[in-house]
Amino acid sequence: MWNLRIVLLCVLLVAWAGCGDDAQTRGPGEPPDLPWPDVQCDEVNEGLNTIDVNGTERRFWIASPATSHDEPLSAVFWFHGFSGSRSPEVDAQNDAALLDTLGVHPDADPDFPFVRVLLEDLNLQPFNGLDWDIRTHDPNHDLELFDIVVGCLRTHRNVGTDRIFAAGFSAGATIVNLLHATRSDHVRAIYTASGLWINEPENLAAAQRVTVLPGLVDWDWPALDPIDARKGAVLLTHGGSSDNVPGTPVTVNLSDAGRTAAQWLVEHDRVVVECEHDQGHTLHPEVSAELVLDFFASHIGTGPSPWTAGRGGLPESCVVRVP
Repeated sequence: MWNLRIVLLCVLLVAWAGCGDDAQTRGPGEPPDLPWPDVQCDEVNEGLNTIDVNGTERRFWIASPATSHDEPLSAVFWFHGFSGSRSPEVDAQNDAALLDTLGVHPDADPDFPFVRVLLEDLNLQPFNGLDWDIRTHDPNHDLELFDIVVGCLRTHRNVGTDRIFAAGFSAGATIVNLLHATRSDHVRAIYTASGLWINEPENLAAAQRVTVLPGLVDWDWPALDPIDARKGAVLLTHGGSSDNVPGTPVTVNLSDAGRTAAQWLVEHDRVVVECEHDQGHTLHPEVSAELVLDFFASHIGTGPSPWTAGRGGLPESCVVRVP
């Protein structure tokens, strides 16, 4: 979550800023390989793992299904919101407890076995980021860590590249948006709650207003990756008139940004499930773990989104928008 203690420190200058060489043969319907980093990953353990990323030690935590499965597993990455100066290890512990409570755990749905992945954040503080580096895509050590971990999971946990999903809240939602923007073929379906899309003009303007001083943060996102019509899918939530970026001297409403982003994503060939609530800067109370996992499970493979014709059982606050 965002930490309001930064207010006094940043009242004038607040920045809403942020294995192995896999030689596996692609399975039917899998997307083309990314250039996975050439990093040796000897094993992936349940729980904590440590890996070298260009000379920097980074950690990640996984939780796997209790029973073995013959088919490839999915991977669900979760990215938390800004936590101030709290340690990344405590963030990961809190995230695991939160996700367990919400019901986002590997045995929640026997028809959707997945590996849950928590990455260690960089503990970035304004103006350099918000735990995650949400300012730019190149260079970006969080994106690089993501690529390495995916390679490790493919090699050691039988994760398929056609079933990699990401979800996040607030600053975590923004890094998820950047993942989708730059890796749409591999992160086709995401759940993003109250984040910004810095490559959409009005969202970029919102980020620049929060930064207070023009040019203080060099926002540098690439254009949204092209994708075949209706193959990308975004579950997007925002919290109404009080869903504002907290702890800043200016008001930036993330619901306004979310509505604009939803239309922009549809114009760029994404199927968008847009859900608005009135609880402010928090997760949507009606978007359950069951709904999120069903959304991900429905988007295994590389074909058009099956949600183009709508979906039964959605909360009344959710609307499916189709290109």
